[in-house]
Amino acid sequence: MRAGEAMLKLPFVLAVVAGLAANAPVVPIPSAPPAKQERTTQEQRGNSPSSPLYVKANCDHGCGYAEDPGYINKLANDPIAGFTLVLAVFTVVLAFATVKAANAAESAANIAQRTLTELERPYLVIMDFNWVPLERLKVGGLDPGIRYFVTNAGKLPAIIKSVKMGFAFDGSIPTDLEEQPPINDLLTAPLVSPDRPREVSQKFTVEDDPSTETFQLKNGEEARVPTSLILGQMVVKITIEYDGPITGANSGYETTACWEWHSGKGAFSQFGGAQHNRRI
Repeated sequence: MRAGEAMLKLPFVLAVVAGLAANAPVVPIPSAPPAKQERTTQEQRGNSPSSPLYVKANCDHGCGYAEDPGYINKLANDPIAGFTLVLAVFTVVLAFATVKAANAAESAANIAQRTLTELERPYLVIMDFNWVPLERLKVGGLDPGIRYFVTNAGKLPAIIKSVKMGFAFDGSIPTDLEEQPPINDLLTAPLVSPDRPREVSQKFTVEDDPSTETFQLKNGEEARVPTSLILGQMVVKITIEYDGPITGANSGYETTACWEWHSGKGAFSQFGGAQHNRRI
């Protein structure tokens, strides 16, 4: 029964609601503001002075951001940047010039040192090795002697440190050179000046046959020669050690000469080649 009553009342309720609706005042519903049309051009995107993101373009094509003017333009418009560049270039050039000058100074120093040690140095030469002429022998002494000259072909004086000499009578080169006594002419006056030859003479005897004979030398002079060497063969080797006048700068020099006696020629000649005739 209740369902039937509800169905009978439904038309009445609907009629009441429709009447109320017809008599109610109309209230407008606020509508959402219309969306602003999106600006699509490059100018409308942040390029308006009223835009909070506005950045004035510094380019001709409306890029919307400040263009990098480039390093060359910065130099042209920024004196500090230009001065910095000039200072950097000057520093590089100065550093290069300093290194070059240092290398040139070192090279000049090396040349000067080499000039001093190789050119400005003494050079002793042993020459004119022969027997002492008969007229040079002391009165009453017939002992033969050998004589040679030492000349300084260098530019600085030489100071003699030692003189060594050896003899061989079988045509071989002497290997055991004896230190000459301090009474040697070079050791008693050890300074040899340039272009002033020094004459050195020394008595010489053969222990096995001390006899001597007069012999005419190639230069026409006469000399006393050991009898055993008149037709024999003798080789003499001399070594002179010396320094220059500047301690440490030029020292440790040596001159060696080797001579062979030719009785048929009446003279001595160099023997042994460059190995036994050298200047260091």
